[in-house]
Amino acid sequence: MKRRTKIRRLASLCFAFALSAGCYSGAEEEGKEPPPGYPGGWCLETLTCYEAAWICDKEGLYCYNYEDPCEGVHCGWHGACVVDQETRKPECVCEAGYSNEMYSLYCAGPAGVTGAGTF
Repeated sequence: MKRRTKIRRLASLCFAFALSAGCYSGAEEEGKEPPPGYPGGWCLETLTCYEAAWICDKEGLYCYNYEDPCEGVHCGWHGACVVDQETRKPECVCEAGYSNEMYSLYCAGPAGVTGAGTF
């Protein structure tokens, strides 16, 4: 009986882990950035993304969806994502006082600006 209980617990833990690794939602919430391996997030250590259709940009080290390049790209909520028509890569156009020099998909403000993030 104890062995069956352990197997059920292990199966439950594996199922919960699979759900948490494969499901990501909430990117539309301000301040919630995409996790690594998802569009708008960093590439995985293997320079890949979780889905084969997503591309790891080797220069910027971020994942993006070629079909919808601005998916998951929120520019730190201080800019707007636009698609480069030649490369089909996402780019951020930052609000005044913000810059994406440190990370191309994140608009950070100067030190002391409320709500500004840094990398």
